Amino acid sequence: MAFRYDEHTRAISRAAYLLLEPMHLITYWGDRATEVAQVHSMRFYASYVGFRAAPMGNCAPAVVTSAFYNWNPAVIEKGWTQATEALSIDELLTARETIVDRQLRDILGDRIHDDTIARMANRLGEIYAGAISAGRPLGGANAVLQRDLQPHVALWQHTATMREWRGDAHIDILVAHNLAPTEVLIFHGSDPLTAPQERARGLASVQKSRSWDDDAWEAAADALRTRGLLQADDYLLTDAGVELYELIEAQTDDAAASVWDGVADAEDIFQTLRPYVQPIIDSGLLLWRPMR
Repeated sequence: MAFRYDEHTRAISRAAYLLLEPMHLITYWGDRATEVAQVHSMRFYASYVGFRAAPMGNCAPAVVTSAFYNWNPAVIEKGWTQATEALSIDELLTARETIVDRQLRDILGDRIHDDTIARMANRLGEIYAGAISAGRPLGGANAVLQRDLQPHVALWQHTATMREWRGDAHIDILVAHNLAPTEVLIFHGSDPLTAPQERARGLASVQKSRSWDDDAWEAAADALRTRGLLQADDYLLTDAGVELYELIEAQTDDAAASVWDGVADAEDIFQTLRPYVQPIIDSGLLLWRPMR
């Protein structure tokens, strides 16, 4: 496989994902997210889809469903419609920023005022200013937002841009490998490195949260088995499945590496940010584990 970027740059790309993904997620989960959603009488799908897709502006539901690749399009369309009926785009953006502000105050306390936070927000902003938006609807929409944000919220916004920009590229790669939305969930959830009980819980959780019925789920598993990617008698990748899994992750790292190419201080950035991300993980707010 020919990659565009060298192994070091791809490793930096992956390290950025592993470090910054937990910070991005804080706007969608936990008591503060529920609290803000309830103020506006929004249930989960309306708040999740509305807050996450708000940077895309007043677009058609079909545009949003295409960006939320492995979710049932029906629940994404309904969630987006309910969200935009409840709040304007600016109000949705303000609501998600309010969640972030409250979550980080809860977790980091007075450390949100550290000069380091503002410095790192500015540095990530510089790095992602060079991101090419073509083919990246969510990442591109986040990248061009013009918001007057407190430094700790600005830092979060840059992690959101990073995550969505990488995620858009990941979707492109999944499509190129002919993995349908339901197939993707089973494919990612059937990693042999995951303990059997955790694997079973994870698969059940994503089937429910993404709102796929048993018929769609079983059809996806059958399709993966037909391709020789999933074992015949278990939700477990075959050797060919593992090989494809690792290739997709490597291709995603490469597709997200352009902004880190030539960034000499990348390791210093990660070392500086780690003490601000680790408390988020330690808080128990997120049920999150990275892809291998």
